[in-house]
Amino acid sequence: MTAKDKNNIFVLFIVSGVLLAVISAFLPFMGHPYYSVVPGALACISLVFAAAFSRNEKNKKLSIVSSFSLYLSFLLAFTVLGRNIYPIFNHNSLSDAFRGRVYIVPFKNIEYYGSLMFTSQWKNAFINFFGNLIALTPFSFYLPRLYGKAYRRKTYFICLFCMVSFIEITQLILGCGVFDIDDYILNMSGAWIAYELLSGKKARVFLDRFLGTVSDT
Repeated sequence: MTAKDKNNIFVLFIVSGVLLAVISAFLPFMGHPYYSVVPGALACISLVFAAAFSRNEKNKKLSIVSSFSLYLSFLLAFTVLGRNIYPIFNHNSLSDAFRGRVYIVPFKNIEYYGSLMFTSQWKNAFINFFGNLIALTPFSFYLPRLYGKAYRRKTYFICLFCMVSFIEITQLILGCGVFDIDDYILNMSGAWIAYELLSGKKARVFLDRFLGTVSDT
């Protein structure tokens, strides 16, 4: 494949990523918020593929950074920005604000999701369970490639824990969700499994070859 061919493919993936991102952003306004996940994910993937066909190291990095930024935007849109907000300071007291919004008993809601799987509410249970499980799995790809120290388990864990905490605490303060210990369990379990799969030597070599670059370590 010639340099010109690679450049054309690079541009094609960039354009595809932008168009898919626009489609994903508009679907919620058309009454299909969950459908936006597919074009949103494809937009992020397109930008990563663009990095693989770029011969310029800066363009590679920029494509991955753009993909990561887009992923974070979608993540925050689903967990915080795209929900109705009723901040805790609108309540008469903190006890009123936190009532029904703080769940600290491990596996209670996970068990509840399981109990709904064979009822008419199975779709919501499925989305909540598997959505939380896979929501942060992309971190296992992005973080180590953009911040080489994240290949270390301790560093990755701290970054992951901080991100989950930011989402949970923000949801609680803004009143657009609940603080749920089971979200920690599902978010971090899914992201940790993905990390173990992608941080191994063979996986790192494969990704380096695919992207045409060596990750920061």
